[in-house]
Amino acid sequence: MRNVEEVLRLYSQGQSVREISRNMGMSRPTIVRYLKKAQEKEITWPLPDGMDGQALEQLLFPSADSSKKTPVVPSWSEMAIEISTSLLQMGVATSV
Repeated sequence: MRNVEEVLRLYSQGQSVREISRNMGMSRPTIVRYLKKAQEKEITWPLPDGMDGQALEQLLFPSADSSKKTPVVPSWSEMAIEISTSLLQMGVATSV
């Protein structure tokens, strides 16, 4: 889980990106990215009424909602046929 709330809180207290990075054990580019995304959505600390950490993350990182992602399972039989065909085209024997 991201610490966007904490980054916004510390930044609003006047801490620099470098200080936040050091204190939270996060990279400076990550801190800057969080702050830029919050600025783009005009979100500051304290958070608007009714907004919790989860709502904040959904607003700033909408494509990161993993509950909607369905894993893609490859068709292994189709892959085997494709590989065999490619090997035959290259002149590689596929049986022992």
